[in-house]
Amino acid sequence: MSVALVASRTVALLLVILTLAGLEPLNRIADAWDPDRLPADWQRSRRRWFDLHLVRAALALVAFVCLIAAQALDQGGPERPADQPSRAWPSHALPEFGKGRPHGTFRTVRTRPGRDPARRLRVIA
Repeated sequence: MSVALVASRTVALLLVILTLAGLEPLNRIADAWDPDRLPADWQRSRRRWFDLHLVRAALALVAFVCLIAAQALDQGGPERPADQPSRAWPSHALPEFGKGRPHGTFRTVRTRPGRDPARRLRVIA
């Protein structure tokens, strides 16, 4: 696992902690306020929420940049031979082409009167 991917996961965990420990309590406090009678320190609470939100947005951007970096670093890995199947799809999960109809083609089926006409097309797997 690359350092950028670990960093991205760590920053994402920090995002969750910041949201639950910092922003969510402030949201609950603000939800209890009466808009006609705001508390004396409401501007301080709003400023704290805004500052924490900016930190959360910056952390989200850092996590995204780390994901991009992890993907870019992973692209530079060793080339696999053309005859070796991809690790993303095990060979038993690959569709079998050339047997009858091509995979994913549509076939029109007759429906009984009164049925939904949108059900007339089915994907042949």
